[in-house]
Formats: sequence, C-alpha cells, structure tokens
Amino acid sequence: MKPLHIAALAEDDLREARDWYDGQARETGRRLVEAVNTLLLRIAEQPRVYPVVHLDIRRAIVPRFPYGVFYRDRRDNILVVGIVHMHRHPDTWKRR
Repeated sequence: MKPLHIAALAEDDLREARDWYDGQARETGRRLVEAVNTLLLRIAEQPRVYPVVHLDIRRAIVPRFPYGVFYRDRRDNILVVGIVHMHRHPDTWKRR
C-alpha cells in the first residue's frame, strides 16, 4: 500500500462538503466523510483500478454521494488533489 497524501485544497473541499451536508440533514456530513475515508483506503490499496480522466489524474467516485476523488498515482505515493462535486466545472480540479 502506498502512502496517501491529501493536498490542503482537497481537505478544504471535503470540509466544505461536510459542512454543507450537515446543514441539510443531521449526520449526513459524517456519512460523507466516512465514505470518502473508505474510498481513500481503497485508492491506497489499488490506485490503478480507477480511470485516468485527465493527463495523470485519476478519479474515484464516492459511493452514495455525487463526489469524485481526484488523485495522482505517483511513484512513491498518492496525492489527492481534489474532492469535488461531480457537477462542478472540471477546471475546479484540473488547475491543481
């Protein structure tokens, strides 16, 4: 399993999404974070399972939520560059 690093902007993405879901329904933000954490473990174990969507960036879809985890599978580690709502403009994560 490769070490997984989460960029500060990706942490901000997840925090904003969690806060928004918490404002909609109790416990939903926590469930989002749990789903993302489970997905991050899968990515660390098998990073090449998920498709390349742009240059060297891969995307894994968060189960039960309309979010994608965008990451780079590098030689020594995995860098998560964004955790982005799938209806946002692609430039949101492409600029990272």
